[in-house]
Amino acid sequence: WTCLENLDAEESLEKYGRDVEIVIMSWPPYNEEIAVRVLRKMRQINPSCLMIYIGEEKGGCTANDEFFDELDKIEDKSFVLANKKFQYWSLSKDQVFLIK
Repeated sequence: WTCLENLDAEESLEKYGRDVEIVIMSWPPYNEEIAVRVLRKMRQINPSCLMIYIGEEKGGCTANDEFFDELDKIEDKSFVLANKKFQYWSLSKDQVFLIK
């Protein structure tokens, strides 16, 4: 049905990042640098690209503080509504964010 490529997030951005408008990042590992590296790579490759981030806020159990210090959250009514309906895992406080 489709071809799959074995690429990590940074390799995917290198190869396809110029041709996309939105990158989705969901639950990046806690206290590791991958989330901030992907955010930086996205901005470098395609400065107009946006990211949909699914995870907890700073101090939660996704990404690292450096990622949250660098992100630029976009306030969007549709994301406010999505978070009101979003069903998160018990004991977690993950949400959906639009960032650039």
